[in-house]
Amino acid sequence: MKPDPFDAVAADFKRLETQSFTVPEWDGLEIFVRPMTLGDRTRLQEKTRRLDQFQAAAMTVCLFARGADEKLIFSAARDMPRFRREARPVVVARVAGTILALGEGESARVDFFGDDDDDDGGEAGGDSAADGTSPAAAAKEDSSPLA
Repeated sequence: MKPDPFDAVAADFKRLETQSFTVPEWDGLEIFVRPMTLGDRTRLQEKTRRLDQFQAAAMTVCLFARGADEKLIFSAARDMPRFRREARPVVVARVAGTILALGEGESARVDFFGDDDDDDGGEAGGDSAADGTSPAAAAKEDSSPLA
């Protein structure tokens, strides 16, 4: 029997692991992120299609930020209004960008302004893991639906 070429695709995805990072501004909250599938990205695009970039960032956080128990930390129905009223946009955008990077199996080092020339060496789980990106900046690099 001829090998299925998709086995290599599936093996690549299976190698990815849940990763975490902390958000210093949110009392060091540790957020866990599972690897994302094309289905996850499609669902995100559908949920954020009519939102501005900061609301889309908040929706990203609601849909994908998990606790150590693997359960979602936020609820879009309950928390989107609170994100609109009570959260700093720059922090929400940075957290969303980090979620997208980790969900794709990338390093947590992201930059809000899309300037990757600095050498801060941020790693997942450290304070510099959430050093910032906007959904729009992430979109330039990975065709994110949040642009």
